[in-house]
Amino acid sequence: MTTRREPGNSLDQDRAATPAPVIEAKGLKKHFPVDTGVIAALVRRGPPRTVKAIDGVDVSVSSRSIFGLVGESGCGKSTLGMTLVRLYEPTAGRIFLSGEEVTHIHGDGLQQFRRRAQIIFQDPYGSLNPRLTVGEAVEEPLKIHGIGDRAERAVRVVESLERVNLQPRHFLHRYPHELSGGQRQRAVIARTLVLKPDFVVADEPISMLDVSIRAGILDLLEMLSKDLGLGVLYVSHDISTVRYVCDRVAIMYLGVFVEHGETDEVIDYPAHPYTQALMAAVPIADPTATRRRVELPGEVPTPIDIPSGCRFRTRCPCVMDICSRVAPPWQEVNPGHHVVCHLYQSSVTPTRLAKEAR
Repeated sequence: MTTRREPGNSLDQDRAATPAPVIEAKGLKKHFPVDTGVIAALVRRGPPRTVKAIDGVDVSVSSRSIFGLVGESGCGKSTLGMTLVRLYEPTAGRIFLSGEEVTHIHGDGLQQFRRRAQIIFQDPYGSLNPRLTVGEAVEEPLKIHGIGDRAERAVRVVESLERVNLQPRHFLHRYPHELSGGQRQRAVIARTLVLKPDFVVADEPISMLDVSIRAGILDLLEMLSKDLGLGVLYVSHDISTVRYVCDRVAIMYLGVFVEHGETDEVIDYPAHPYTQALMAAVPIADPTATRRRVELPGEVPTPIDIPSGCRFRTRCPCVMDICSRVAPPWQEVNPGHHVVCHLYQSSVTPTRLAKEAR
């Protein structure tokens, strides 16, 4: 049965089949002004221009699950993660943590929110103060939030390091430059966990690490999610790692979601033409394997001037007349698998598209 929805970027999970979300956003937007300053205001003609980094996204991440976010560079993945943890103030929309709205909280309320929502950045070396030892870096969040005395903080630091497989007797007094890339990222994860958060954004946490140690970090994230009940938003452009660690995945293009569903379903049977192109670009280890080549013409449009109708129409190989006039609604192509595309209202069936994309 096809589910019709209003044009936009709704990502509504089946709440009867999934736990209550630990983090949820509705209609989330983040726009950055382009023309700022007095001179720009004087010479500008027309309304102020903005970069629509996120332009109306609904997202829900449950506890003990890892939600993947995939898309090209500049599509808004990292901006979405940083907006969810309130490093960016949202332009519009609402954010909920365990059912409590946290969109506009400030002061003590925001500080309490920071304890429960953390982020792991892409560069582990840039995330650590080079003047602090590993032990001091992991302890710092506890000091900022006024948690425990010195002895209690020392116990929590040791527990956090052990949880990420860094033996305290070897790493407690080392500095970041004395660690490998994987050890630095484990130290960053330990610093994230020391506050015992409910939700963590992992913003491409393995992209700067050697291939040989990536699996260890991914296994650690998966274990921590299940053991500690964390909800994790895993941001990446590497589809293979998303498949390895994520329960569900959303495909992002130009500030919006274009497809979402169970990870294996979306990767094995991509429905949106953009998703099909992404999957076609993933290398296959088998040299004898063959598959249909998908090429996208042109460049990604600027997020300052979004195309009318379907945002992907300027590059879509299946573009139709309706695409320039009407924003496509959400369609359910398979149970729990949703896509925003006019193809699923035409004579081209989802089954045929899925087979062609394999």
